[in-house]
Amino acid sequence: MVPLPFSQNIANKREEAVLNFSINTTPKTSWANAVALASITGAVHDNYIILIDDTMFIIAKRVMKPGFLYRCYLSRSIGRRAKM
Repeated sequence: MVPLPFSQNIANKREEAVLNFSINTTPKTSWANAVALASITGAVHDNYIILIDDTMFIIAKRVMKPGFLYRCYLSRSIGRRAKM
């Protein structure tokens, strides 16, 4: 069983990472994609939209289920705090 403060710490770290991504990265990326899409037409334009959609799908999956690297980061981060 995981102690409540420990599980809250994990949830807070995950929420913080999602918020930082949303606040810092998303607007810049959206603008860059808008500029790129404005300058291309036809099949290239359509393929670029598909690429953006596929990339966003992958990122969304990683946010929902962070996976191995995120678990490693959390375990090291929490391990360092426990030694303090």
